[in-house]
Amino acid sequence: DSLQFTTGNTISIIGGYLSSCVLYKSSLPALLLTSGNNAYVYITTIDAPQTELFGDLRIYGNSNVFKTIVNNSGILQNYQNNSYILNVNGSFTNNGTVQNNVYNFTLNIAGNLANNGTWTNYSTVLNGIVNQQLAMTQTFGGAYFTRTASTGRAIATTGLSFIGTAIDFNADSLEFTTGNALAMSGGYLNACVLYKSSLPSIQLTSGGGNYLSGVTIDSPQAGLNGTVLISGNSNNFKSDVTNYGTLQNRPNNSYTLTVNGNFSNNGIVQNNVYSFYLNISGNIANSFGCAAGDFDN
Repeated sequence: DSLQFTTGNTISIIGGYLSSCVLYKSSLPALLLTSGNNAYVYITTIDAPQTELFGDLRIYGNSNVFKTIVNNSGILQNYQNNSYILNVNGSFTNNGTVQNNVYNFTLNIAGNLANNGTWTNYSTVLNGIVNQQLAMTQTFGGAYFTRTASTGRAIATTGLSFIGTAIDFNADSLEFTTGNALAMSGGYLNACVLYKSSLPSIQLTSGGGNYLSGVTIDSPQAGLNGTVLISGNSNNFKSDVTNYGTLQNRPNNSYTLTVNGNFSNNGIVQNNVYSFYLNISGNIANSFGCAAGDFDN
C-alpha cells in the first residue's frame, strides 16, 4: 500500500526494514529518506518529484523502483546477503558513496547521471530511452558502465574520468557538448561512437592497460594522450588526429587502426609485441626536435 506525504516530507529508518510500500509525494520539497544500522528497503517504490538519501541505505531484492530524481548524500549499497539491483526511473546524482557490500550492487538509471562522490559498485547501466546527460567532478570507479537503450544517446556535459571500468556502449554514441575530455585508466572502451560536432577537440587520455575496441571517433579533431592501446580491427577515427602519447596495439595480437583524416604524431607510434598497422586517408606529419615524434610500427 501507499504512504503519502502531504505536509511532512521526512522518513527515518534506523534498523529493521521497509517492505512492500509506495512512498508517495506529489510535489516539492523533496522527500528526505534517512537510514542506518543495517536498515534496508524491499519491494519499495518511491514516487516523488525528488528524493534525498542520507545515512546508509541498503537495497534488498531486485524489485525496488525509485520513480524520482535521486540525490544520494549517504551510502547506497546492496544488502550484504546477496547481489541486488536498484532501478532508478529518473536522474541520479551521487554526492556520497555508491558501493558493493560483500556481493555485487547494480544500479539501473533511466535519467541523467552525475558523480561528485565515490562510485565503486559492480555495474551501472544507462537504460533510458531518451538522451542521458553525464557529468563527473570525481572519477568513476565502478567495474562495469553500460549503455543499453536503442534510442537517444549519452551526452557528456563535463569531462569524464574512469578507473578500472569496462565501458560498453553497445554501438551507441557518447556526445561531447560542453565537455571534451575522456580519461580512462584500466578497463576498456567498447562499441562506442565518441561524437563532437565542433572544436575544441576531443581529448582522449588512457593508461593502466586501458584499450579501445570497436570505437569510432567522429569529431573535427582528436588528441591522444597517455598510452592508447588498439584492440581489434574495427576502430575508426573519423577525425584529424594528433598523437601526444604512445599509440600501439594491444599486446595480445596484431591490430589495425583506421584514421579517416589527417594524422600528426608528436609522440610515439609503435608495435607492442605483435605488429601495429595504421591506415591513414589524410596527410601525415611527424614532428622532430625537442618534442620528437617516433614512428616505429
